[in-house]
Amino acid sequence: MHTRHTTIRGAQDMDAGLELLRDYLPVLAEQRGFRGVSVTADREAGLWGVSSQWASELDLDASDSTVGKPRAEALERAGGVHTTEIFEQTTDAVARRPKPGDLVLLARFSMDPASVDTHISRFEREILPVVAAQKGFSALRLMANRKEGRCVLGSVWQNACALRRHMDSMMEERDLALTQGVRIDEISPSEILLIEVD
Repeated sequence: MHTRHTTIRGAQDMDAGLELLRDYLPVLAEQRGFRGVSVTADREAGLWGVSSQWASELDLDASDSTVGKPRAEALERAGGVHTTEIFEQTTDAVARRPKPGDLVLLARFSMDPASVDTHISRFEREILPVVAAQKGFSALRLMANRKEGRCVLGSVWQNACALRRHMDSMMEERDLALTQGVRIDEISPSEILLIEVD
């Protein structure tokens, strides 16, 4: 599975962009290899995220000609400055199907590209079981760009209390990661506004 993730910073009108994306969902669903889309937002921070999932990198690339124009229009309506990244989804876990209103914690990490697989293996072996056992956990997805040595971990929580407990539990793990050459670039909470997945 591959993901196209667009982040908008300084978004001014998220609802206008979201409305256009809703209208365009039927066209997205017809694209070969399309596996879903989600939209998250931190309204206070003006942060908006749009992720689409594709069965393969070829499907993701092929979709560009079809989704490029409406994606650009949605970004223009929302305002702000956007960046788009491509990742491979390496790990996922679902205890409860995420829904609008659930909270998301997005954590960005960077490391030596040669060590990405080692860190993914450690995460799956040592960290994932602990996170998935926490009260209020819904789902988790780990994505990687092996060439650039970047990973994004998105976890979904049922309420603010569950999210806060998880963030508090991350402190010790964060300190350990730093000693192993993993740099924490950003940690940002948000809310799911839209989610349509297979």
